[in-house]
This record gives sequence, structure tokens and C-alpha cells, in this order.
Amino acid sequence: MTRGNADVGGLLVPLVMPMRPDGCLDPDSYARHARRVLDAGARGFWVNGSSGDFHAIGEDDSIETVVIARAVAGPDVPIIAHVGDTATARSVRKARRSMDAGADHVAAITPYYADYTHEELVSHHARIAEASGRSVFLYQHPATGKAPLPVGTIIGMVKDGVCGGIKESGVDIDYFEELVTCAREHDCGLRTFHGAGGRALETLGMGSSGIITVLANLLPGTCASLYRCVVEDDLEQARRHQDRVDELARALAASMPTRSTAAPAVAAIKYVLSELGIHQHDLVMDPLRPLDELERSALRQQVLPMAAEELTGN
Repeated sequence: MTRGNADVGGLLVPLVMPMRPDGCLDPDSYARHARRVLDAGARGFWVNGSSGDFHAIGEDDSIETVVIARAVAGPDVPIIAHVGDTATARSVRKARRSMDAGADHVAAITPYYADYTHEELVSHHARIAEASGRSVFLYQHPATGKAPLPVGTIIGMVKDGVCGGIKESGVDIDYFEELVTCAREHDCGLRTFHGAGGRALETLGMGSSGIITVLANLLPGTCASLYRCVVEDDLEQARRHQDRVDELARALAASMPTRSTAAPAVAAIKYVLSELGIHQHDLVMDPLRPLDELERSALRQQVLPMAAEELTGN
């Protein structure tokens, strides 16, 4: 039985997807990583998002991640499965399959190839909500897709039962604050998350529902503690956790100085997880260039110690 969105909050980890040499999902590594972040304090999973190579993996693999996540999570941990695609029919099909596989909710990025009106996009998400039997979590990522929908449009979608939550990954923090504020004023139950780990403390302070950041794949305990400290109004300790997250982000960037997009960060996280023995391989999806030895060496020096410390609790 699927749950409502009221209990979706705290740290939701956008799981990265480990691969086998044949280019398919490595289920054992995926399950091992999911168990680790859950044990560290995650409140739920966000599967098949950008961190999970949704744009590159096959549909069957994307459904298998839901099955594995559900097996690890048990009945009480919420799973949000991203099903966004370039056309409504594709998203609808994946939404039905994901819900049948055990997802509690589906998420959908704004179709990212052709241009559509706001009315067409509302209709697109309404079709996905109808197919899943649940309100949809919007996934807005302007750097790789379209401009975000107007706040008023989103609030209307919530009132119509089309939208139940949102992960906003844009750089316009004022837009996100307006969205959180309007959701609170309308008391509409919208669950709000921001994808930038470096803004976690700031966005939680605005009243967002939790944290969804790729950095939680390496620092799940720190991110979970950051959320808990904000809830408990221990802002001094929350700042220490935020500083740790920021330190990781800087170390990742310094390890790959010639790369400028988000995809190499996912590659770096896969490599560190393989060095920790959580993933069996650190393979990446073509056409992304694999990490070179200079990058791997820098990651071993700058990032691996932080992740290892988190893993051992030392």
C-alpha cells in the first residue's frame, strides 16, 4: 500500500547507480549502498534521478532499482521513483511500472527537449499522477532542462491533486524561498526539497521539508544529523555539519578541476564508493569520460578519507 506524502521528509538519498562491466545495474552493490545510507539515518530513497543516471539507463534497470530499494527499505520507508522523460507516454508507462514495483510516489522532471506551454506541462504531470494514482513530485533542474514553473502554477497543481512535492535544483534561491513561503501560506501540504547540498542549512531554515543531495551518498550520517539538528533548533551543531558537507563539495571540485558539470561528480562518488568496497566497480555511462589517474589520485587523497571516516564513525 502506498503512503501519503505527509511522512516524506528528512534526508532522502538520491542513490547513485552502480554498473556491471556489461553496462547493466549491479544489484548487489545497489542493495549494499542502500542499506548503508538507511543505517546512517536516511528517511527514504530518491531513485533513478540525475544521480542514478536516469537519462542513460534502460527502463528495466530503472524498475529493478525500485524493487531493490523496496526490499532494503521494507514497508515503512518511503521511496520516490523518478520517471521523467521527454514525452508523456514514456513517463506514464514508467510511472505505472514503478508503482507496481513498490514505489510510494513518482517524480518527473520537466520534459527537457522540446518547448511546451505551462498548460501542456500541467497536463503532462496530471497524466503521470493519474497513471501512478498519487500526486507527483516535480523535479526542476534548470541547468539541464527547462525554466521552473511559476510558483502560482505549482500551488494550483497542488490544490488540484497533481503535485504533492518538489525537488528544486536551480540556483535561484529566492524562487525556492517564494515557493516554500507560498506553500506555507496556502497550507496545501506541498513537500519541498532543494538539491544543493551547500544550501541545505539555508533552505531548511526557510522551512523546507528535508534534504536531497548527491553528497549524501558519501556523507549520509552527516546530512541526516544536519536535518535533525535544524529540527531540534541546535543551529551551532547544524552549522558544523553544513561545514562538513561544504568541505566535501570543495574536495570533489578540487579533485576534478577540468570538469564543470554534475555528471563527473557522480563518477567521482562511484569511484569513492568502490574504494570503500560498497560498489564493486566505478564504471560510468558512455559518453562520459572515465576518471583518469590524476583525478583518482586526488579523490583518494582529498575525498576518500572523509567518506571512510563517515563509514567507520571514527
